Amino acid sequence: MITPRDAWNGTNIRAALKTEHAAEVRAALLKMMFETIKFIDCKKTLTSDDDVIFTFESLLNDFPVLKITEWKYVTDGMKSGRYGKYYERLKAAEFREAFIEYESTDRALILETQHKVKETAVDWLPIEYMLDKIGGFESKRPQRVKMSGMAGNAKRRLFIDSDEYNDLMKQMNDDQDA
Repeated sequence: MITPRDAWNGTNIRAALKTEHAAEVRAALLKMMFETIKFIDCKKTLTSDDDVIFTFESLLNDFPVLKITEWKYVTDGMKSGRYGKYYERLKAAEFREAFIEYESTDRALILETQHKVKETAVDWLPIEYMLDKIGGFESKRPQRVKMSGMAGNAKRRLFIDSDEYNDLMKQMNDDQDA
């Protein structure tokens, strides 16, 4: 059984479908779907090949950035009941709900932890001692302020006075109107 972290380290489906192995990738993903359908064995399920192909293509269109191993993780999770019980019904909507639940829970957690910047432990005593010896400096420990992305834009607005804020808001509104 693979873990979400292991599934994250796979090959992107969209990239794999652009290679010379696109047919093999499609076959592998379809095989995972067929095995899941056969394993769960519901009365109201995807029975015709057209239904399976439609479900497969809609999943590829709705979740193009998933990796092949993530696809395997979700289909295995459906078999084990991780994404709910399938009471005599397994259609395209149930597949889609399982993929959405994976993206909103396991994948979201991986993406959040992947981009966290770990703080470095710094021993400030030698630095403070040196600044005291040199003189003329306040030995104030720096505060790290993240200023990137949309959250950084909001933080920047919090650190400016009201006149600058009004000018900035006016500029942003003018840019939207242009």
